[in-house]
Amino acid sequence: VMAEVRPTTTPDSTGMTPFGGIDNVSVIHLSSSTLTGDYWLAYSTGSRMFDNPPQQHFAVIYEHKDSGWRKISRVDLMNPDYLAKGSVIQVNIEPTHYWIAVESGVGAHGGCFDLLSFDGNSLRDEVSNCASDPAAGSVQDLDGDGKGEVILNTNDDYVFCYEFGISVVSYKVMG
Repeated sequence: VMAEVRPTTTPDSTGMTPFGGIDNVSVIHLSSSTLTGDYWLAYSTGSRMFDNPPQQHFAVIYEHKDSGWRKISRVDLMNPDYLAKGSVIQVNIEPTHYWIAVESGVGAHGGCFDLLSFDGNSLRDEVSNCASDPAAGSVQDLDGDGKGEVILNTNDDYVFCYEFGISVVSYKVMG
């Protein structure tokens, strides 16, 4: 997967590479009690480059069989400036798809949330939300039925200015 990523910036004299580019790939094994297949999700980590053309973070599904690895589907994530190892997890929404929650950073202190679905053939970005604070969204079981509801942060943190800490609190629940 890293072979498909264009080379990143060389560190400056201080050893820093701010927004130096995608620097690694993390992997999670997808599991399901109802779906079959040995599927793995690989996703980029690090800070994307803002050169022209800008670098985008991504997620890719691979299937493992006795004959080897096969790339199934890829989606580019349009919002994240940076993604960390562990910021992509499998969540339980409903049993006919694999569901993957992506929490990423954007700008100085904002965040984005993406909910990806995989049906065994195609990886799709079903929900995408960015917020002016890091917690742009989450998946939680609000009604106790064992399935997660998507909670999107639609707060306005800039009522006067960010420093004052005065917000108009608002959330959108999708279930």
